[in-house]
Amino acid sequence: MSQQLSGNLSIFAMQSMRSIDSWMSTIQANLNGSTRNAFKSTDIFYGGGAVNVFKAPTQTEAGIQIGEQSLSVGHTQINWKQGETVSSTQNQHFAILGEGFFVAVEQANYAIAAYNGTGIGATKGYLIRDGEFHWATIPGVSNPLTGISEPVLVTKEGFIVLADISDGVSTGASDNINAAVTKSMFEDPVLKVRPSIFAPSYDAAGGTTAPATFVPYDELKYSRYGSTIYEAPTATSYKTIANGSAGVLDSRSPTSVASNTLLQQSYLEASNTNINKNITELATLGKIYQGFIQVIKVYNNTLDDVLTFVK
Repeated sequence: MSQQLSGNLSIFAMQSMRSIDSWMSTIQANLNGSTRNAFKSTDIFYGGGAVNVFKAPTQTEAGIQIGEQSLSVGHTQINWKQGETVSSTQNQHFAILGEGFFVAVEQANYAIAAYNGTGIGATKGYLIRDGEFHWATIPGVSNPLTGISEPVLVTKEGFIVLADISDGVSTGASDNINAAVTKSMFEDPVLKVRPSIFAPSYDAAGGTTAPATFVPYDELKYSRYGSTIYEAPTATSYKTIANGSAGVLDSRSPTSVASNTLLQQSYLEASNTNINKNITELATLGKIYQGFIQVIKVYNNTLDDVLTFVK
């Protein structure tokens, strides 16, 4: 009986230590991300597992129930809390205050995904909040209004940043036709084209109406390019929610600005990692880890005693 109990203790401890390893990895990722623009920290949640009910409770008598004896990771969840915005000396840097994302496409997908009359499909672009953009000349990419090749706004990874610059570039109107932000349109005193802010949607691509059904952020996943570049696998389109051209903040209603999302130029969003919280969790994790180490030592000592008795 004691051998079976100690054996179970060892199994439970090993299972728990695997979960602790996931917890440690999450904390390490959060601390590493604290130095990155627009990084969103991750919270880890523990799930249920095997319980023992030796005697069910009744109205007149307490039962005997033992809860989970090992930790199991239920799920992780990205914390979408707004990061602090920090001023920048570069006018091509942007921060998003509120909901939404910048959308950028790989250079190879630009001709397919953008400025095609139907809007950008969700499988062709990436969602980002890191607005540390710069200018670059991309072969085959030109000003959609003039056809002249010129520098366009790109991310640190070289992805082309999109803006809703259709027939309403000077008024803030939107029809979800997107193109690169070119330098001449950016510097034009009338157009003042800036990156648009988008939201993943279940709506069909294109159209001039506002998005009706947004994709919950919990359905977003990390892309192969890292933890600050997201994909929306369940979305059918990315819809404009804030234009950023000519000072119009709500591209859906340029005559009545009512958007909760703002575009800040010459600012960057910092990480939202709570360093103190993660350091405290790291210290707690160390104590729990040592506790399970002691459980395994108890198992090993018990096993040694059993083997000595058998001999």
